[in-house]
Order: sequence, then C-alpha cells, then structure tokens
Amino acid sequence: MYFATFASPHFLHALEYVTSTFVRRDDAVSSSCTDVGFDSRKSATHIRVADFGCSYGLNTLKHARMTFSSILKAAISGDIQRRIELQYIFSDLPQNDFNALFRSLNPVGPPLQNFRRNENCCKESMEHVKFFAAGVPGSFYTRLLPEQSVHFCICVFAMQWLSQVPAKVMQRGSKFWNGGHAWIDGPNRAHVFAAYSQQFHEDAKTFLRCRSEELVKGGVMFLVALSRKNKELGESSDSVGVDDWTEDLDSSWQDMVDEGLVSE
Repeated sequence: MYFATFASPHFLHALEYVTSTFVRRDDAVSSSCTDVGFDSRKSATHIRVADFGCSYGLNTLKHARMTFSSILKAAISGDIQRRIELQYIFSDLPQNDFNALFRSLNPVGPPLQNFRRNENCCKESMEHVKFFAAGVPGSFYTRLLPEQSVHFCICVFAMQWLSQVPAKVMQRGSKFWNGGHAWIDGPNRAHVFAAYSQQFHEDAKTFLRCRSEELVKGGVMFLVALSRKNKELGESSDSVGVDDWTEDLDSSWQDMVDEGLVSE
C-alpha cells in the first residue's frame, strides 16, 4: 500500500527519465546514422535494470511489471524505431527463494511472456521489445554486477537489513551489550543505538560505492528506505508509538531463551 500511494509516481518518473536518456537518445543517434547511409537500427538498445534485495512475492513482481510496462509504453508510442532488449536482474541473498520467484514469473511458456500477454499492445510492439530475466545471488554490500553495466537500479525497503550485527553489541558486559532485548531503541540503550547507527552508516557507504561502480554514466538509482524523524531516544522520539509491542517482543524472546528454544 505504501509503495502504491507514495513511491509509485516517483518510480514511474525515474523510469521515464531512464527511457528518455538511454532509449530515445540511442534511437535518435540511430536515425542520424541512417540519414548518412548507415542503418544502426538493426542492432538493439540494451537496457539493464537490477532490483537489489528483491525478495519474492507481490511487491517484487510489481516492480518488474511497472518497469516492463514503462518500456513497452515507449515502444507503443511509435516514436522509437530501434529494437529494445531489456534485462531485468533479481538480486538477493542466496537463501532467497529464487525458484518460487521465477515460477511466479513464468508459470507456462518462454520466460516473461506472461507479462507481455497482460499488456495491451499490438504484436508489432511486443516484437519490438524483448525481455530477459536473471537471478544474481549475493549481498548488496558487495559488487554484484560488472562495472558500468546497469542503467536503473532499485532497492525498496531492504537497507534496514545490515551486513552484520555490530561487533560491539556482541561483547557481554560492555555498555553496548543489548542482553534481554530484541529491540535496539529506548532511552536507556543509547550506546546500543549508536553502535547500530554506526554500522548502518558504514553499510550505506559501501552500498552506494558498489552501486556507483555498477551504474552507467547517467544511470538512476531508486532507493526507498525506512527512516525516523529525529535521532533522539527520549519521550519525544518517534519510537514511542512502538514501545508497547517491542516490550511484548522482548518478553517473548526472553521466554524462549529461558525455555532453551533459542540462545541469547
């Protein structure tokens, strides 16, 4: 619901920029070459889109469908003569259920044809655009794709998953130890919050560096992440509204530790 009401318009605007920058520009260059006797429109414009932290499910398919629809819309408009080949890369940790993801993409027939059938476009437009899907397992806190190979990358509600638990938090007896709690927030856990905040800053820098190397010049990154209004941990913080259920969560985890079901 949040993506549909808030992020979708921005997502579509970013896609339109990608189409204008990389598809229509290449097509204009092709037309100029044709004017001087060289028809480069026989070759295709290649667009590569990568969804980092894609998971699998309805949201994953929504991002892919919106991307495909945007590219098809450009082809249907009739002002693009050059063929378009779109590669959509689904990337997540190896334990992501890629099998379920690709089964949902392709219940029957060649890859992604079910997406094309659901679009209201003529046969000529469908032949004008070819889709290719790929899965790339790995942490998005590392380089996953070749240098300057991605035109549009997506990361929606995934960066809250850090690369690791901060080492300081694992030190029993230290001021950073978060024993007895499953939540990092609260006025009495400022050191724990600081440790996680530092880890996020390090991870975010790594993420941005990796994507900057993978994106082509002029490429676009669409990032949607959780945030907070301020960094204060007191009664005026925006975490007060979740105190009740986090206390219940802490209590539930402690019960499981006491029963030996999980380790602390």
